[in-house]
Formats: sequence, C-alpha cells, structure tokens
Amino acid sequence: MDFIMRRCFVCLLLFFNHAYAAKMPVIYFFNFSVPPVANVYPKESVKLPLVMSHAYLKKNKWWILPANTRLEAVNGICPAIPGDGLSYADGVCYLNLVVSGQVAGQVISGTVTFRQQGKDHGTSWNDFINSPYFTVNVLPHPLSMVSPGKAMAVAGRPFHFSFIKYIRFFDENMQSGATPIGIVSPQKKNGLHFDPASYSIVGIPEQIGTSTFQIAVKNQHGMSAAVELIVEVGVNLQDKPKFKPNFQLASANPGQPYTLSLMNLVKKESLVTGDQLHFRIKPYKNNSPYFSINNQNDKWLVGHVPANEAGRTLQTTIIAHSNTGGDSEPLTLKIPVAFDPAFTPSIRAVSLTTNSHQHFYADLISSINDPSRDGSLQLILKKIKPDAPWLKRSMQSPTALEGLVPSEATGMHYKLYLQAVTITGGSSETTEGVLNVNINPDLTPRFKMEKPILPVLLPDTAYRYCFHENRDIYPEFEDYPYSIELAKDHDNPPWLKIEKNCIEVNNVPSDLEFYPDVWLRIRNTPGGISKAYYVELPIAGLTKKPDF
Repeated sequence: MDFIMRRCFVCLLLFFNHAYAAKMPVIYFFNFSVPPVANVYPKESVKLPLVMSHAYLKKNKWWILPANTRLEAVNGICPAIPGDGLSYADGVCYLNLVVSGQVAGQVISGTVTFRQQGKDHGTSWNDFINSPYFTVNVLPHPLSMVSPGKAMAVAGRPFHFSFIKYIRFFDENMQSGATPIGIVSPQKKNGLHFDPASYSIVGIPEQIGTSTFQIAVKNQHGMSAAVELIVEVGVNLQDKPKFKPNFQLASANPGQPYTLSLMNLVKKESLVTGDQLHFRIKPYKNNSPYFSINNQNDKWLVGHVPANEAGRTLQTTIIAHSNTGGDSEPLTLKIPVAFDPAFTPSIRAVSLTTNSHQHFYADLISSINDPSRDGSLQLILKKIKPDAPWLKRSMQSPTALEGLVPSEATGMHYKLYLQAVTITGGSSETTEGVLNVNINPDLTPRFKMEKPILPVLLPDTAYRYCFHENRDIYPEFEDYPYSIELAKDHDNPPWLKIEKNCIEVNNVPSDLEFYPDVWLRIRNTPGGISKAYYVELPIAGLTKKPDF
C-alpha cells in the first residue's frame, strides 16, 4: 500500500510540473495609462506611462522601440530592458516610454513592441505584442526676449542694431516654419526706425541723448513679453575702429569670384564689447568697379575680376563704422590680380605642436607647392580659432609662423586657416591646419586619494554625489575646470551616469551581489585626460567582489 501511495504522489508531482512548465507566456494587458498623444520641445523629453500585465514569462524576451525613444522601468515586475532570457513571476509592470524631441516640426510616433520567443516541453512561441499607437509632436519653444540693455550710437552717423541674437529660440521657430515677427514701439524716434526685414533698429541719430524702444516678437504660437532697448547717442573717439597696420591680402584670380572678410583687418583690441561693426566703401576716383560690400553681410568685400585684368593691382577704399566710435580712418586695399591661375600655389594641411613658455617657429615651405617659382611666395594666416594674438607670420621668412606661447595656451588646440600666394599664380585655396600646445603633466587632473571611496548607497533609493563640491580632485575646479566621464575602456554599471561632474543613480538596484565596478576619467584643458581611476561604490548589505 505504501508503495502504491508513493507512486501516485510522484505521478502527481510530474503532472503538475509538466502542466505548469508547458504553460505559454501570456500578456493580459498592454496599454498606455494616459492618452498617448503629447507635445515636447527640442532637446527635451516627455514620459508616457505604460502598463503591462503578464503571466508565465520565460525564455527569450526583448523590447523593440521606435527611434528617439527609450523605456525606463518604474515599478512592479518588469522584464529587463532591452531583454533577457529569465523567467518572471506573474504580475504587473509599470513603465515610462521616454520620448526625446530633436528638431522642431518633427513628429515621433509608433508602437512599443514586446517580443517573446521560446520553446518548452515541445511547445513553441514567437509572439509580437504591440502597444497602442502613440504620437508626440515636437514644437518650437515659445518665443521670448532677452533684454539687450543699452546700445551706443554716434550722432550724425549711421546706426545699425540687430536684435536677432536677443530673441530666444529664433532659429528653432524659423526651422519649424513659425517665422517670428518683430514688434517695436515707437516705430520711429530721433532719426532711428525699425527695419522688420533685418529685425534691426537703423538710421542716423539726429541729436545726442537717449532714445528708448520697446521690442517684442510674435508668431502663430504666441507673443513674447516686451523688453527695453535704450539707445545712448553720443560721440566717443576712443572707440574709433582701427585697422591693423600690417596685413596680407589674398590675390584675386581673373574670371573668378573674390571674397575678403573685413573683420580680419580690424584690430580686435579697438572694439568695444557689445558694439557692432559695419563696413562701407568710400567713393574714390581710383576705386575698382569690380568690388562691393556684400548686401547680405556688410562684413565681407566681394567681387568678380574679369580676365583682362590679369597681372594688375586693383584698389578699393573702405571705412569701418562702429556705433560708439563712429568712422575709422579710410583704408585703401591694394588687391593683386594673378597673371595666370594655372600657376596657382597650393598648401597641404599641417599639424604642428609646441609647448607653452617657448618661442614657436615653423617654416611651412615644405608644405607649399609653388609651380610659378617666381620668388614672390608668401604665407597668409587668414584666421585662427580660437583667437591667438601671439601667433603671427614671421618677419624673418614669408612662409613661416612664429610667436611666444603664453601659459594660458597650454593644452589648447588651434585651427589655422592658411593660404599661399604668388604674384604669378595668385592665392591658393584656404587650408585648415592645427597647432596643438602640449599639456602640462603637472596639471593633469587626479583624485587626491588613489582609490576613492564614496558614501554608502542604499538599495531602492536614488543617489547623487558631486566631486567638485567635495573637493576630491586636484587641481581644484576653480583653478582649472574639469569634466568627469565614465571610462569607456572599462565596464561600468548601466544604471549609473555622470551629470555635471556628479555620479547620479535614479534607483540603486536591489539585486546586486557585490559592490559595482566603477571606473572614471577626468580631463581639463592644461593637463589633458587622466588615467582610469577605480572608485569604490559601497552598497549597504553587500561586500567587495572577491579577487580571483
């Protein structure tokens, strides 16, 4: 009798085990908990709550998402994101579909798909379960104005003040087709008036004093609050624009367009912060008829020299005008025209390196191809980004660069815009080169402790720790600003991120076995990037991972 009872008990166990194991995964409910239609601004995100009720989840499962979206688990029993092969207890999963706006006018839509695939006790499944369709419209930010404060003008001189840069989200609204319309009150005052096409206050002030304008913008999405522009009309000879005493001009090639950035001819130190500079041609009997100021951007000289002017030197006279300093002294530009463009020189891209506190000298003759060989070859340094007033063309050689490298240039990467020019062949195309100022290893950022230990984390809680607030790093942030990043050549927890030099965790996982491995790097401008540092992140109730 005992034998029979034991056999029956075993049979029942096998029956129930087989019956449960053969059950198919089931999704009872998969829906958004709010209407899945929303709006979002560019570079921002919106969360659509999503809920899923499930049973017998097992084998392979993964999520399939539309572009510009991601899922985050909020609560409940949720399959891993992006997927796994584990079994889950029956339950309800609460999620957020995070939709990120990219460009105004964009529509982000689609469905969230949960796919499950597997085979158990001879039963196979390969299911695609879709959420309801969602739609998120990316709208431009509402227009608003930043106060321009005061603008300086000169009585009896042309004045031009563009307030486009004081319109917040101007480009964003333009790209979406919601063109901003300027609203200015009063429309005219003291010889000044509003030009709606250029979003500018323009004119010639009639008398010294103060003129006030109220400025706002509107479009189909709404209207901004008005801000005040105060125009102080006066004369200040100290702010008079000044041209550089020595500069080089690229040659014009006969039969081809010519352009020249006039801002490169102005002494930057003569400009007042916030002032606006404009250029015009001064009528002069020897001016060439082939050059003019660009109608769209009056900081450029443009022209087109006919072929029969080859070999000549053409001239035109320009004046720079600032709102505070009035007119500059006239400057006559003498622009050589190449004899034969077939002999145009060319210059290869160069990569140069130097150290701070050194005299830098580099002759680029080996990087220049001069088919004319007429002995007139010169190097033109058109522009440097960022600005490096210490670097100039050498006085010793017309194809060399030189300068005394200051300490503040340590770790900088400069872009050099270079041209080569000869009398016969004219000017080459502009070539980009680079100049790197080596880092100072003494200023390479580092943790003050070789193995930093952070405050204890608690499972199922949020966590934030800011290194600059706790002064864990040398050199200090106030002396040499640094940025911290996760070391890409090491594995770091997917639930941890770095934001503004702070470790942030939305929710510390409760299913960890050991302290997580966290590897960080630090970088600043003069010292470059640090080695990878292991940071101990202790979690309450856990221990360090054992060494094997």
